[in-house]
Order: sequence, then structure tokens, then C-alpha cells
Amino acid sequence: MGKSRGRHLVTNRVEHARAVEAVTPRADGRAALYNVQGLRGIAALIVVVAHISGPGEFEQRIFGSSWTSWVHLPANTGVDLFFVISGLIMVVTTWRTFDRPGSSRRFLLRRIARIYPLYWIVSSAIIFLYEESPSSVRWDGQRPNILQSYLLLPHEGRLPLLVAWSLVFLMYFYVVFAFALLLGRARLPWVMAGWVAVTLTMHATVGHTTNPYLAVVASPLSLEFVLGVVIGLAAVHGWLLRPYAVLGLGIVSFSACLVFLGMSGWDQFPSDGVRVLLVAVPAGLIVYGAIGVETKYGRIVPPFQRRLGDASYSLYLTHLPALTLLATVWARRLPTGPVVHAIMLPAAFLYVVFSALACHALLERPLHNATTRLLRRQPRPDVRPATTQSESRASEVS
Repeated sequence: MGKSRGRHLVTNRVEHARAVEAVTPRADGRAALYNVQGLRGIAALIVVVAHISGPGEFEQRIFGSSWTSWVHLPANTGVDLFFVISGLIMVVTTWRTFDRPGSSRRFLLRRIARIYPLYWIVSSAIIFLYEESPSSVRWDGQRPNILQSYLLLPHEGRLPLLVAWSLVFLMYFYVVFAFALLLGRARLPWVMAGWVAVTLTMHATVGHTTNPYLAVVASPLSLEFVLGVVIGLAAVHGWLLRPYAVLGLGIVSFSACLVFLGMSGWDQFPSDGVRVLLVAVPAGLIVYGAIGVETKYGRIVPPFQRRLGDASYSLYLTHLPALTLLATVWARRLPTGPVVHAIMLPAAFLYVVFSALACHALLERPLHNATTRLLRRQPRPDVRPATTQSESRASEVS
């Protein structure tokens, strides 16, 4: 009996080791994150559609009407997909180093180095544009708090870069995850469970607060990160069962959600709670299936989709300034008839995509490489003296 139980424990450990090896970066730099990267590219493209089609957005600013306004609310779900993906990626890319001393500090340093430099550059460009042409930037007459905006702290009013509201939630998640790293791998589920409890309690008690900090803490949107963490734990433990079936179910349910939102007549989600209830689970099923079919069957998205995923952060940050610049130039100099309208929609879409790819190659990647070199100079008593190719790949993905 004892020998049988011992063999069972050894088998479980071997299976767990294989699962970790399958989804975390290896020495050759390859990781089972290519499909997830492809999903990030899709999520960014969905957000671009939202800002082409929405009320007062690119299409309406140029042509005075919107043929695609019905897709605006469904396209907002790209952010929810981002949040679930972020939770998954943080687990997968930190799993091997979770219990090492100093992992929490290094995690936060890397997150800061990953998020802030490009965000500061794009935000500064928008602030400069506002100073030169206030009518081209939609701040609704309320000037943002520049310091709090640069730090991505919750505050009243708009951020210079409108999509940066999601980065405020992202940085909040990073702080919570860093706390989990500090406590150790075994306590990660308990930290996430505690976060869920705090979020739901705060939502039930102060859900309609005007305090910006409490509003972030009380928002159910944080639950989407937790869902991603759960999927990440399933991935590193080898619990990705029937991924094709789950992926198919996710695509069908996510599509049904988009159709419902398009037909709902809502201009925006009634609340964050309704948003999470409608979108989170379908998004989670897609993420689960995407990493599962790569891990178990080696099915990987095409190279261009992976490159788009690598550039998804650039696309997310730059598409609004790029559309604003195009709208400003177009409205002053070029025709706006129906034929031009039909041509302009796909043209604008391609324009922001290739602009983002250029930004990633010329700005984001060099910035990332520079900050990575700076981080290598930090004391690293618990890890190898040099950053391996796999760590570099994990840092770029995350």
C-alpha cells in the first residue's frame, strides 16, 4: 500500500514537472505562449474597432455619422480579454522563480519597466498635442492631473490617454500579484481567494463610491485577472483537459455575447458587474483553449498573428493618437463622401496596425531592451548571474 502511494506521488510530481516544462519558457526561448500572444493581438484589434466606431470616435469625427456604431460596445470586450490573458501570463512567466528570495521586488521592477516608459512617451505626446490643438483631444474641458496620470494612480477625471484606465487596473493587479510572490507559490490560491472576497465585499458595500481608489478596489473587473490566474494554475499543473472542445465553446459563447451586446441597445455596460458576468467566462474559455491546444497538440497561430501579439501593447497605446492624427489631417484636407467612407474604414484599421508594428520595432523593443539591461545590473542573489534567452522571451511576452 505504501509503495503504491509512493509511486502515485512520484507520478504526480513527474506529470506536474512536465506541465511546468510545457508552459513555462525553456532554454531555447520557446514557450507555450504563442497562442496567448496571438490572442493579445486579437484583443488589441477589437479595442481598435471600438475606437473607430464609437460615438464621437474616429468615424463620426470625420464623416459626421457612423456606419459601425453597433459594434462599439461589443468591441469594448477586448479589454476583458486582455485582463484574463494578463492573469494567465503572470502565473506562467513567474512560476519557476516564485519562491526565490527577491522575486516580488524584481517582478514589480520588471512590470514598471514594461508598462511605464512607452506609456509616458505616448501620454506626453498627447499632452503636447493638447497644448498645440486643444480641440483635437477629447478631455471634455477637464484637464487631467498630470502627475497622477503619469503614475497610473486612480484619480477623478480622465487620463491623457483614454485607454490608460485599464492600465490603472493592471498595475493594481501587479501589486496584488507581487504580494502573492512575497508569500510564496503555495499561498497564491489563498491570495487570489482573499482578493475575490475583498472585491465582492467592497462592491457590495461601497460599489457606488466616488472615491477613485475605493472605486478601483470595489470593481468586479479585478475578478477577470483572478480568472486568468486560475487558468494559469491549470496550465502549470497540466489540468488543461479537452482544450479543443473548450476553445470551441469559448468562441461560440464569446460570439453570442458580442451579438447580444450589439443588439442590446446599450451605449455602455450598465455596470462592471454586468460586464464581468457577460464577458469573463467566454473570454476565459477562449484563453484556456488557446493555451491548451498549443500545450497538448502543438497547434500554434501563424507568425504574423504572433508578431501582432508582440506589438499588442504598442497597438493598444498608440491607436488612439494615430486615429486622432489621421482624423485631424483628413477632416481639414480630404473628401468625405460615401465611397471614401467605405474605403477609409479598412484603411484606417490597417494604418493603426502598421503604425503599431513600427512603434514596437523602433521604440517599444529598444526601450524594453534598455530597461532589461538596467535590471540585469541589480543584485540577483538567488538566480543565475546572467539573464537567459528564456527569461528574455518571458519578459517580452509578459
